[in-house]
Amino acid sequence: MEKEPNQPKKTHIAFTRKSSHQIDLLRVLGFTHTQALKSEQEVLDALQKAVTHWIETTPQGLAAWEESCEDFNIGDLCSCEDFELQASLKSHGILSIETIYEFTPNQEVDYDKILAHPNLSENGSENGQGF
Repeated sequence: MEKEPNQPKKTHIAFTRKSSHQIDLLRVLGFTHTQALKSEQEVLDALQKAVTHWIETTPQGLAAWEESCEDFNIGDLCSCEDFELQASLKSHGILSIETIYEFTPNQEVDYDKILAHPNLSENGSENGQGF
């Protein structure tokens, strides 16, 4: 069932920071946006256009750009509560952004790690019995 044309859509996008082949930070953001933005890529494009417009047209945006060492990224966006940024986002179809999940791993565990071992008993010692 399709949403009505005026109903906002929600898109979740995961942003990662990697170093040394390891994820240092994972943040999943929920973007509530207009129906005109049809894909994740269109949401990202609208986000970049809105932030660029805000930086180019407002003193607050320019100051944030300079404070970020001209590297305004998702972390900067999530900590910015400027009214004019919110207005720029809305004019580009992004109605709101919320952090759904943030994770800073202490150690990386491979997604494909096998979680069962046929030679271990419940107390962790080898019992010689397979599955």
